[in-house]
Amino acid sequence: MKPKIKMYPNKLFQVPFTKKTIKNYKRIAKICTNDCLFNTLSALGLRHPNICYHDSMKMNKIKGQGVEVHDAGDYISSIFDTTIETSVKDRCKLSTITSKLKNGYATFICGGYGYKWADDISGHFFIIYKERGRLYICDPSRIIVKSGALEKSHLIDKDLKIVVSYCNINEVAAPLNKERMNNSIPF
Repeated sequence: MKPKIKMYPNKLFQVPFTKKTIKNYKRIAKICTNDCLFNTLSALGLRHPNICYHDSMKMNKIKGQGVEVHDAGDYISSIFDTTIETSVKDRCKLSTITSKLKNGYATFICGGYGYKWADDISGHFFIIYKERGRLYICDPSRIIVKSGALEKSHLIDKDLKIVVSYCNINEVAAPLNKERMNNSIPF
């Protein structure tokens, strides 16, 4: 039986996670939709993979644009029975956000990318985790799940304009309420 997932009791939202956690992870769907949040939640153990698969298929069918960052925060608040707020930073360094990340834990962020060929900013959810004092990044929505050193990631480049992180306002070690993991997430 797996131990209960609990948030670490500090300002940055974070849950237990290691490289070993992601080793056997498989992307939730073989088609590419705007389902990066669903893959991220599934990889972190915060939403059942079957529910994420159905969310992904529904998003593909309606040609959804993905989940809004505030809706992701509302979902996390509901499954942990505490207040999670979004923190939006323009052109900030990830080290500012990850300085509170503990060894053996992960958080997820949404990077806002501004490309020269696009009129607006596109968002993408991914995981940052810390193991043995080193930061790693994991993008579970890629077809082949890889994790690698933060400083060498393609996700951290000159096109990253906004970083959205999630804050555990009450700084409590709230346990995951598994009964709420099926709560709907608007998209």
